[in-house]
Amino acid sequence: MLYTIENGNIRKIDREEFVKYKENPILCYMKTEHLKNLSDVFDISPDIIEQCEVIDTNFRSAFKIEDGMIYGDLTVVDALHLESNRGQIALFLRKNRIFISPILQEKNEIEKIIKRAVKRFDSRVTLLKLLYAILDELISGGNESLENMEKQMVDMEHTIIDNRVSESMNKDIFYMKKKLLVLKNYYEQMIELGELLKEWGKDLFGDEKTEYFYPLIEKMKRLSANTQNAKEGLIHLREALDANLEYNLNRIMKVFTVVTTIFAPLTLITGWYGMNFSNMPELEWKYGYVMVLGLSIAVVLACILFFIKKKLL
Repeated sequence: MLYTIENGNIRKIDREEFVKYKENPILCYMKTEHLKNLSDVFDISPDIIEQCEVIDTNFRSAFKIEDGMIYGDLTVVDALHLESNRGQIALFLRKNRIFISPILQEKNEIEKIIKRAVKRFDSRVTLLKLLYAILDELISGGNESLENMEKQMVDMEHTIIDNRVSESMNKDIFYMKKKLLVLKNYYEQMIELGELLKEWGKDLFGDEKTEYFYPLIEKMKRLSANTQNAKEGLIHLREALDANLEYNLNRIMKVFTVVTTIFAPLTLITGWYGMNFSNMPELEWKYGYVMVLGLSIAVVLACILFFIKKKLL
Protein backbone atom coordinates (compact mmCIF):
# COMPACT_ATOMS: atom_id res chain seq x y z
CA MET A 1 0.00 0.00 0.00
CA LEU A 2 1.63 3.21 -1.23
CA TYR A 3 0.50 6.82 -0.91
CA THR A 4 2.05 9.91 -2.42
CA ILE A 5 1.46 13.57 -1.66
CA GLU A 6 1.24 15.97 -4.59
CA ASN A 7 0.18 19.62 -4.38
CA GLY A 8 -1.24 19.09 -0.89
CA ASN A 9 -3.37 16.13 -1.95
CA ILE A 10 -2.80 12.50 -1.03
CA ARG A 11 -3.48 9.69 -3.45
CA LYS A 12 -2.92 5.97 -3.51
CA ILE A 13 -0.45 4.60 -6.07
CA ASP A 14 0.85 1.16 -7.02
CA ARG A 15 4.44 -0.01 -7.02
CA GLU A 16 4.87 0.58 -10.74
CA GLU A 17 3.96 4.25 -10.26
CA PHE A 18 6.51 4.76 -7.50
CA VAL A 19 9.30 5.61 -9.95
CA LYS A 20 7.12 8.35 -11.39
CA TYR A 21 6.43 9.88 -7.96
CA LYS A 22 9.68 8.99 -6.19
CA GLU A 23 10.55 12.68 -5.75
CA ASN A 24 7.26 13.25 -3.89
CA PRO A 25 6.67 12.51 -0.19
CA ILE A 26 5.78 8.85 0.15
CA LEU A 27 3.92 6.79 2.76
CA CYS A 28 4.54 3.07 2.34
CA TYR A 29 2.81 0.24 4.16
CA MET A 30 3.94 -3.26 3.26
CA LYS A 31 5.31 -6.43 4.81
CA THR A 32 9.03 -6.60 5.56
CA GLU A 33 9.66 -9.33 2.97
CA HIS A 34 8.25 -7.09 0.24
CA LEU A 35 10.16 -4.14 1.62
CA LYS A 36 13.42 -6.09 1.43
CA ASN A 37 12.72 -7.00 -2.20
CA LEU A 38 12.38 -3.28 -2.95
CA SER A 39 15.17 -2.14 -0.63
CA ASP A 40 17.22 -0.76 -3.54
CA VAL A 41 14.26 1.22 -4.82
CA PHE A 42 13.39 2.59 -1.38
CA ASP A 43 17.04 3.00 -0.37
CA ILE A 44 16.75 1.00 2.85
CA SER A 45 19.40 -1.48 3.93
CA PRO A 46 18.10 -5.09 4.16
CA ASP A 47 20.16 -5.48 7.36
CA ILE A 48 18.21 -2.68 9.01
CA ILE A 49 14.93 -4.28 7.94
CA GLU A 50 16.03 -7.62 9.40
CA GLN A 51 16.86 -5.96 12.73
CA CYS A 52 13.23 -4.88 13.03
CA GLU A 53 11.74 -8.24 12.03
CA VAL A 54 12.25 -9.86 15.44
CA ILE A 55 8.93 -10.25 17.27
CA ASP A 56 9.24 -8.51 20.63
CA THR A 57 6.14 -7.02 22.27
CA ASN A 58 8.05 -5.38 25.09
CA PHE A 59 7.73 -1.60 25.34
CA ARG A 60 11.41 -0.86 25.91
CA SER A 61 12.56 -1.23 22.33
CA ALA A 62 14.65 1.84 21.52
CA PHE A 63 14.70 3.65 18.17
CA LYS A 64 17.97 4.14 16.39
CA ILE A 65 19.31 6.88 14.14
CA GLU A 66 21.54 5.74 11.32
CA ASP A 67 22.41 7.12 7.91
CA GLY A 68 19.85 9.93 8.16
CA MET A 69 17.06 7.55 9.10
CA ILE A 70 15.10 6.86 12.30
CA TYR A 71 14.06 3.24 12.61
CA GLY A 72 12.90 0.76 15.21
CA ASP A 73 10.10 -1.43 16.49
CA LEU A 74 6.92 0.00 17.97
CA THR A 75 4.57 -2.08 20.13
CA VAL A 76 0.93 -1.17 19.48
CA VAL A 77 -2.03 -1.74 21.81
CA ASP A 78 -5.72 -0.92 21.57
CA ALA A 79 -6.48 1.15 24.66
CA LEU A 80 -10.16 0.18 24.55
CA HIS A 81 -9.49 -3.55 24.12
CA LEU A 82 -6.41 -4.29 26.19
CA GLU A 83 -7.39 -7.96 26.43
CA SER A 84 -6.60 -8.45 22.74
CA ASN A 85 -3.13 -9.34 21.53
CA ARG A 86 -0.55 -6.62 21.16
CA GLY A 87 0.59 -5.54 17.73
CA GLN A 88 4.06 -4.67 16.54
CA ILE A 89 5.23 -2.56 13.63
CA ALA A 90 8.59 -1.68 12.17
CA LEU A 91 8.85 2.06 11.54
CA PHE A 92 11.38 3.58 9.14
CA LEU A 93 11.53 7.37 8.77
CA ARG A 94 13.79 9.21 6.39
CA LYS A 95 13.55 12.44 4.43
CA ASN A 96 10.19 12.56 2.60
CA ARG A 97 9.59 8.89 3.38
CA ILE A 98 7.54 6.96 5.93
CA PHE A 99 7.77 3.17 5.81
CA ILE A 100 5.57 1.05 8.07
CA SER A 101 5.75 -2.74 8.14
CA PRO A 102 3.47 -4.99 10.22
CA ILE A 103 5.47 -7.47 12.30
CA LEU A 104 2.59 -8.69 14.44
CA GLN A 105 -1.03 -7.65 14.10
CA GLU A 106 -4.57 -8.90 14.63
CA LYS A 107 -7.29 -8.53 11.97
CA ASN A 108 -5.29 -5.98 9.93
CA GLU A 109 -5.62 -3.40 12.72
CA ILE A 110 -2.44 -1.55 11.66
CA GLU A 111 -3.72 -1.14 8.12
CA LYS A 112 -7.03 0.19 9.46
CA ILE A 113 -5.17 2.75 11.59
CA ILE A 114 -3.27 4.04 8.55
CA LYS A 115 -6.44 4.25 6.45
CA ARG A 116 -8.19 6.25 9.20
CA ALA A 117 -5.23 8.61 9.37
CA VAL A 118 -5.28 9.11 5.59
CA LYS A 119 -9.03 9.80 5.59
CA ARG A 120 -8.52 12.75 7.93
CA PHE A 121 -7.23 14.88 5.05
CA ASP A 122 -8.95 16.19 1.95
CA SER A 123 -6.33 18.76 1.03
CA ARG A 124 -3.30 20.67 2.33
CA VAL A 125 -1.78 17.44 3.58
CA THR A 126 1.92 17.09 4.29
CA LEU A 127 3.99 14.10 5.31
CA LEU A 128 4.49 15.61 8.76
CA LYS A 129 0.75 16.04 9.24
CA LEU A 130 0.21 12.49 8.04
CA LEU A 131 2.73 11.12 10.54
CA TYR A 132 1.05 13.18 13.26
CA ALA A 133 -2.32 11.66 12.32
CA ILE A 134 -0.92 8.11 12.41
CA LEU A 135 0.62 8.61 15.86
CA ASP A 136 -2.57 10.26 17.07
CA GLU A 137 -4.56 7.24 15.86
CA LEU A 138 -2.17 4.95 17.72
CA ILE A 139 -3.06 6.60 21.05
CA SER A 140 -6.75 7.07 20.29
CA GLY A 141 -9.18 5.75 22.88
CA GLY A 142 -6.78 6.44 25.73
CA ASN A 143 -9.00 8.93 27.57
CA GLU A 144 -12.08 6.77 27.15
CA SER A 145 -10.23 3.70 28.41
CA LEU A 146 -9.01 5.53 31.53
CA GLU A 147 -12.47 6.98 32.14
CA ASN A 148 -14.02 3.51 31.96
CA MET A 149 -11.51 2.15 34.46
CA GLU A 150 -12.05 5.11 36.80
CA LYS A 151 -15.80 4.45 36.73
CA GLN A 152 -15.12 0.80 37.48
CA MET A 153 -12.95 1.80 40.45
CA VAL A 154 -15.69 4.10 41.80
CA ASP A 155 -18.20 1.23 41.52
CA MET A 156 -15.77 -0.98 43.42
CA GLU A 157 -15.43 1.65 46.16
CA HIS A 158 -19.23 1.77 46.57
CA THR A 159 -19.25 -2.03 46.76
CA ILE A 160 -16.65 -1.93 49.53
CA ILE A 161 -18.49 0.81 51.44
CA ASP A 162 -21.76 -1.13 51.21
CA ASN A 163 -19.90 -4.25 52.39
CA ARG A 164 -20.88 -6.20 49.27
CA VAL A 165 -17.38 -7.38 48.41
CA SER A 166 -17.30 -10.35 46.04
CA GLU A 167 -14.65 -13.05 46.03
CA SER A 168 -13.50 -11.96 42.55
CA MET A 169 -12.77 -8.33 43.47
CA ASN A 170 -9.16 -9.05 44.39
CA LYS A 171 -8.67 -10.66 40.98
CA ASP A 172 -10.42 -7.74 39.25
CA ILE A 173 -8.04 -5.28 40.91
CA PHE A 174 -5.06 -7.37 39.79
CA TYR A 175 -6.21 -7.43 36.15
CA MET A 176 -6.92 -3.69 36.21
CA LYS A 177 -3.43 -3.05 37.57
CA LYS A 178 -2.02 -5.14 34.73
CA LYS A 179 -3.97 -3.10 32.15
CA LEU A 180 -2.77 0.19 33.62
CA LEU A 181 0.82 -1.05 33.54
CA VAL A 182 0.45 -1.89 29.84
CA LEU A 183 -0.98 1.57 29.11
CA LYS A 184 1.73 3.31 31.16
CA ASN A 185 4.55 1.55 29.29
CA TYR A 186 2.81 2.15 25.96
CA TYR A 187 2.54 5.90 26.49
CA GLU A 188 6.13 6.12 27.72
CA GLN A 189 7.20 4.42 24.50
CA MET A 190 5.16 6.88 22.43
CA ILE A 191 6.59 9.86 24.35
CA GLU A 192 10.10 8.62 23.59
CA LEU A 193 9.28 8.47 19.87
CA GLY A 194 7.63 11.89 19.96
CA GLU A 195 10.65 13.47 21.66
CA LEU A 196 12.91 11.92 19.04
CA LEU A 197 10.79 13.29 16.20
CA LYS A 198 10.72 16.73 17.80
CA GLU A 199 14.51 16.74 17.95
CA TRP A 200 15.24 15.26 14.51
CA GLY A 201 12.10 16.31 12.66
CA LYS A 202 13.78 19.12 10.71
CA ASP A 203 16.21 16.64 9.17
CA LEU A 204 13.31 14.48 8.05
CA PHE A 205 10.75 17.06 7.01
CA GLY A 206 12.90 20.00 5.97
CA ASP A 207 11.49 23.45 6.66
CA GLU A 208 8.14 22.11 7.77
CA LYS A 209 7.35 23.06 11.34
CA THR A 210 7.85 20.27 13.85
CA GLU A 211 5.70 22.14 16.38
CA TYR A 212 2.92 19.77 15.30
CA PHE A 213 4.48 17.20 17.62
CA TYR A 214 4.39 19.48 20.69
CA PRO A 215 0.64 19.10 21.41
CA LEU A 216 0.86 15.39 20.55
CA ILE A 217 3.70 14.89 23.04
CA GLU A 218 1.77 16.85 25.67
CA LYS A 219 -1.26 14.66 25.02
CA MET A 220 0.88 11.54 25.47
CA LYS A 221 2.33 12.95 28.71
CA ARG A 222 -1.17 13.74 30.03
CA LEU A 223 -2.30 10.20 29.23
CA SER A 224 0.78 8.82 30.96
CA ALA A 225 0.19 11.04 34.03
CA ASN A 226 -3.51 10.12 34.16
CA THR A 227 -2.58 6.45 33.93
CA GLN A 228 -0.18 6.90 36.85
CA ASN A 229 -2.94 8.63 38.84
CA ALA A 230 -5.27 5.72 38.10
CA LYS A 231 -2.58 3.30 39.32
CA GLU A 232 -2.30 5.26 42.58
CA GLY A 233 -6.10 5.25 42.91
CA LEU A 234 -5.98 1.49 42.48
CA ILE A 235 -3.51 1.28 45.37
CA HIS A 236 -5.97 3.17 47.61
CA LEU A 237 -8.74 0.86 46.42
CA ARG A 238 -6.65 -2.17 47.34
CA GLU A 239 -5.97 -0.67 50.77
CA ALA A 240 -9.71 -0.07 51.25
CA LEU A 241 -10.43 -3.67 50.27
CA ASP A 242 -7.81 -4.95 52.74
CA ALA A 243 -9.28 -2.72 55.46
CA ASN A 244 -12.76 -4.07 54.71
CA LEU A 245 -11.57 -7.67 54.87
CA GLU A 246 -9.73 -6.95 58.12
CA TYR A 247 -12.81 -5.24 59.56
CA ASN A 248 -15.02 -8.23 58.73
CA LEU A 249 -12.42 -10.56 60.20
CA ASN A 250 -12.34 -8.48 63.38
CA ARG A 251 -16.13 -8.64 63.59
CA ILE A 252 -16.01 -12.42 63.37
CA MET A 253 -13.27 -12.56 66.00
CA LYS A 254 -15.32 -10.25 68.22
CA VAL A 255 -18.29 -12.60 68.03
CA PHE A 256 -16.09 -15.55 68.96
CA THR A 257 -14.57 -13.54 71.82
CA VAL A 258 -17.99 -12.59 73.18
CA VAL A 259 -19.26 -16.18 72.95
CA THR A 260 -16.10 -17.45 74.66
CA THR A 261 -16.43 -14.83 77.42
CA ILE A 262 -20.08 -15.73 78.04
CA PHE A 263 -19.37 -19.44 78.32
CA ALA A 264 -16.23 -19.07 80.46
CA PRO A 265 -18.23 -18.58 83.72
CA LEU A 266 -20.44 -21.52 82.77
CA THR A 267 -17.34 -23.64 82.34
CA LEU A 268 -16.24 -22.58 85.82
CA ILE A 269 -19.64 -23.46 87.31
CA THR A 270 -19.79 -26.88 85.63
CA GLY A 271 -16.20 -27.59 86.60
CA TRP A 272 -16.83 -26.52 90.17
CA TYR A 273 -19.89 -28.68 90.69
CA GLY A 274 -18.42 -31.53 88.69
CA MET A 275 -15.82 -32.25 91.37
CA ASN A 276 -18.36 -34.42 93.28
CA PHE A 277 -16.92 -33.89 96.75
CA SER A 278 -18.95 -35.74 99.37
CA ASN A 279 -19.35 -32.69 101.59
CA MET A 280 -20.83 -30.40 98.90
CA PRO A 281 -24.33 -29.67 100.29
CA GLU A 282 -25.74 -28.62 96.88
CA LEU A 283 -25.36 -32.15 95.55
CA GLU A 284 -27.81 -33.52 98.09
CA TRP A 285 -30.10 -30.50 98.06
CA LYS A 286 -33.48 -30.98 96.44
CA TYR A 287 -33.24 -27.67 94.55
CA GLY A 288 -29.54 -27.97 93.76
CA TYR A 289 -30.06 -28.57 90.01
CA VAL A 290 -32.55 -25.69 89.72
CA MET A 291 -30.15 -23.41 91.62
CA VAL A 292 -27.24 -24.20 89.26
CA LEU A 293 -29.49 -23.77 86.22
CA GLY A 294 -30.76 -20.41 87.48
CA LEU A 295 -27.22 -19.31 88.30
CA SER A 296 -26.05 -20.22 84.78
CA ILE A 297 -28.93 -18.31 83.18
CA ALA A 298 -28.27 -15.30 85.41
CA VAL A 299 -24.57 -15.30 84.49
CA VAL A 300 -25.37 -15.50 80.75
CA LEU A 301 -27.91 -12.65 80.99
CA ALA A 302 -25.49 -10.54 83.03
CA CYS A 303 -22.73 -11.04 80.43
CA ILE A 304 -25.08 -10.20 77.56
CA LEU A 305 -26.29 -7.02 79.28
CA PHE A 306 -22.67 -6.03 79.97
CA PHE A 307 -21.63 -6.47 76.33
CA ILE A 308 -24.71 -4.56 75.12
CA LYS A 309 -23.89 -1.69 77.49
CA LYS A 310 -20.30 -1.63 76.18
CA LYS A 311 -21.68 -1.75 72.58
CA LEU A 312 -19.90 -4.98 71.89
CA LEU A 313 -23.13 -6.62 70.75
